[in-house]
Amino acid sequence: MSSLRVYTPFQVRVAAFFGGPFAAIYTLHWNFRVLGKSHAQRLTLYWGAAFTVTLIATLPFVPESLPRFVIPLAYAMIAEQIAKSKQLTKEAILSSSIYQRHSGWNVTLVSLLSILAILAVVIPSMLALDYFGVLKLD
Repeated sequence: MSSLRVYTPFQVRVAAFFGGPFAAIYTLHWNFRVLGKSHAQRLTLYWGAAFTVTLIATLPFVPESLPRFVIPLAYAMIAEQIAKSKQLTKEAILSSSIYQRHSGWNVTLVSLLSILAILAVVIPSMLALDYFGVLKLD
């Protein structure tokens, strides 16, 4: 039997921080799927979508004085905590004969693809907000 690949909590945090909310949702969703937790999979999609929409809607109104890394760091740490408490720890993965961790290259690819996906959502959203006068892009 081949081993099932999962993301460690640290990999979830790294992907979320560098890849944005889509990477957080993807890695958590993947792990729940591999672990056979279909209800948690669905909740990850629902709550992740709600969080992403809320984040995109409120980002233009975040004060400029707030350091840019604070929000990604906060949701990356939350995603890591979910992975630690509801999924598998790194130690559990390494000592398992069933599970194996994903490679760092996989985490990098997920992060890059997630950045592209979020830009495909954010840029049209910002342009729409500018068009309707809610936001002023210069």
